[in-house]
Amino acid sequence: KRIEILFSNPSEMNYIDIKFLAAVLRNVTLNCNKSLKTVVVDQLIEDITTGLEYNDYQSLRKRLSEVIYFVELINLKVIPRTYLIPMLYKIVCYGHENNYPSRDTYCEADGFDDFFRIKMISEILSRVYAQHVLHQLSPFIKFMRFFNYYIFTKEHPLSIDVSNKLADMFRHLKD
Repeated sequence: KRIEILFSNPSEMNYIDIKFLAAVLRNVTLNCNKSLKTVVVDQLIEDITTGLEYNDYQSLRKRLSEVIYFVELINLKVIPRTYLIPMLYKIVCYGHENNYPSRDTYCEADGFDDFFRIKMISEILSRVYAQHVLHQLSPFIKFMRFFNYYIFTKEHPLSIDVSNKLADMFRHLKD
């Protein structure tokens, strides 16, 4: 139980150390203890979803740690890369009417002036290995179009930190 708690709390670490936590989980679950991997991944996906639901300002660091951990686990093939695109859509669409963000409909969990989901997506796409994107190129291109639309639904101009995050993400994807 303690090991599950240890591997299920990436927010207890610095952002740069989360990749090491992911590597240790991969090594521990490589040949045995598949149940630990299942419990940790299920808890991580549940925590990301819960964070989208409540959108608590005080938990932003925790939420960012969770998506960093998620992408590091994908990079290390602990989580199948087929989970990437659905998670990206979930982050963008969760809580919106008909699961579709719109400029015409206000979403309490993701207001027009709330850019945190853009930061989450940017963080994921800035860290994901290119092979995972190239493996799903057509769905990825569709998502990027949808993500551009999502950015359009937000209040403009975007803040400088969000603009820089997006520029870094596009630079990473281009390379």
